[in-house]
Amino acid sequence: GDILPTNDVERVYSTLIMVLGATMFGYIVGSVGALAINVNGAPARSHAKVSTAMNYMTEQNIAKSFKEVVKKQILYYLQCKSPFNEDGNMLRIFPREIKRELILQTHKDIVP
Repeated sequence: GDILPTNDVERVYSTLIMVLGATMFGYIVGSVGALAINVNGAPARSHAKVSTAMNYMTEQNIAKSFKEVVKKQILYYLQCKSPFNEDGNMLRIFPREIKRELILQTHKDIVP
């Protein structure tokens, strides 16, 4: 406020800097607002992963007691690792025993 533009070049420069500053301010406010709206990003993704697995096991008629074991394993895995860094292969997160049992129960009509 103490230094004022005195010629046209300084006025154009001042105007461009003010527009640039207003644009950056708007972008930052918008980004912070988007983050504030999506506070539950990680829990929502975790819930979606658990729901997907539970729905799959319901479709495959997996035993209820085994569903709870799988659900606990998924929740433990998601607690230890970010739910945002997944490649979609849920089977690889299970220990060998749970993986084997899940595959056997899923294909019980094929595997004797």
